[in-house]
Amino acid sequence: MNMEKNFWRDKNVFVTGHTGFKGGWLSLWLQEMGANVFGYALEPDSKTNMFDLAKVSKGMHSVFGDLLDIEHLEREIVAFSPDVVFHLAAQPIVLDAHAAPRETYITNIVGTINLFECIRKTKSVKAIVNITTDKCYKNVGSQKIFSEEDPLGGSDPYSSSKASVELISDAYRGSYFNELEIGLATGRAGNVIGGGDWGKYRLVPDILASLHAGETVIVRSPNSIRPWQHVLEPLQGYLLLGQCLCENRVKFNGGWNFGPAKDQVITVKELVCLASEIWGKEPNFIIEDSLEVKEDLFLQLDPGKAQKQLEWNPMLNIKEALSLTVKWHLEYSSGGDMRDFSLNQIDSYATLWGGMNAIDI
Repeated sequence: MNMEKNFWRDKNVFVTGHTGFKGGWLSLWLQEMGANVFGYALEPDSKTNMFDLAKVSKGMHSVFGDLLDIEHLEREIVAFSPDVVFHLAAQPIVLDAHAAPRETYITNIVGTINLFECIRKTKSVKAIVNITTDKCYKNVGSQKIFSEEDPLGGSDPYSSSKASVELISDAYRGSYFNELEIGLATGRAGNVIGGGDWGKYRLVPDILASLHAGETVIVRSPNSIRPWQHVLEPLQGYLLLGQCLCENRVKFNGGWNFGPAKDQVITVKELVCLASEIWGKEPNFIIEDSLEVKEDLFLQLDPGKAQKQLEWNPMLNIKEALSLTVKWHLEYSSGGDMRDFSLNQIDSYATLWGGMNAIDI
């Protein structure tokens, strides 16, 4: 299944969380393909952010709003009459969730329910792609590679809130959306990297900030293994899902993993060293293990279902993913036009799906 650029032309696409890192990149990509994009989200949560730097709102209709304000949300989505909805708005930080569990559960669970309730009143919707996380699986430390059939769960507020969203999605699909002929899929990915990410407690932004300032990188859990991938990789999967759901919702309903190839999964320490090499500096880091929240040491997804049924495959190795990320931040540091630069990176990546076998990194 190839993603068809023309499929998205003139489609009405509603994106929650468009002011965030992944939501900003998705909104730019949809704009580049000619979609009519409507974004609904809180204002950016940091002074320096992808949304402002890449002028994400320039080619779309952007509204600042809270998913918990269901009356406002309903007015906007019903008036827009979307064909496809991408739900990315959430409280995404594990450590913030630990510090504020009530707010995390309310945002992630009630916010999703509010969106689903509004969609039930919006006759135009054909497909929903609900973005959750790779951490929605019950991880007991067995170094298991998770597939979509594995049990959901979570021993921390963030993970359990996202596992709950998966269950809620399944319930709404069976109770309401099947009857309404609306496709609903969940996309499970995590540890994405790319230009424009200034998220708290995120390793790559911390590495790049330290390299830029010539400071020591502080690393926790250096031997932890994570499925890092460039942000455009799972976004390609989400877009494929949206297209496929519109064409055959029964076949493509359900949960989908999007992760890197097995040989591209590396440790935190290896990532720091590789990023330093690409930047052109010697690795300079110290290990600090002072955080109260202990994260799982091993996390990896099996993307076999997406590879077989969607014909989706990760196109970048970890060095290419980091190179694209470093180049974005170097361009930003030099005062470049980050909207044009981001769109050029999207176009370069998209050529890989058109039969090209190399990307300019």
